[in-house]
Amino acid sequence: MSIWDGFENVEVSKSGNYITPGRYRLHVDQVVQFASKKDGTPFFCVEATVLHTTAPDYREGDSVSWLQSCSKPGWRENIKNFCMALNPGCNAKDITREVVESLVGGDNPAQGLTVDVDAKKTPTKSINPSTGKPNMYTRLWWTPSDKDWTHAPVAVSEAEDDEKIPF
Repeated sequence: MSIWDGFENVEVSKSGNYITPGRYRLHVDQVVQFASKKDGTPFFCVEATVLHTTAPDYREGDSVSWLQSCSKPGWRENIKNFCMALNPGCNAKDITREVVESLVGGDNPAQGLTVDVDAKKTPTKSINPSTGKPNMYTRLWWTPSDKDWTHAPVAVSEAEDDEKIPF
């Protein structure tokens, strides 16, 4: 028996570099949905390439990932915010189940699109018992890419136009 038995069935992992605090302009490489091997929890995943960033952890050309557990509070709102950034000018109600299912489908219609994201460390309601301080997570605000790259965060607003969704 060889240590290489079954090697053809090994799945290659993606970047695993998660978005850290800062401002980013990202090129979307793929959007997928998958289930955790551990417990079957569904995840929504965006794999992207950094075009510009203020984050000290990354530079142009690096790969980053956004994993959204579909079992955490606010997951639908977070995914809808990402979809709205891909579709400037659409109404939030236009982002339907069918739209998101096509987004994570085999055609990968978001591939090649550009989005901006602001990431900020945010406290949770839970307290870390060893420090007595709130636990932290990285909160993301997705927005359509501006024509010019800017380091300033942009305000997130809901579009009022009824333009059609490109995917």
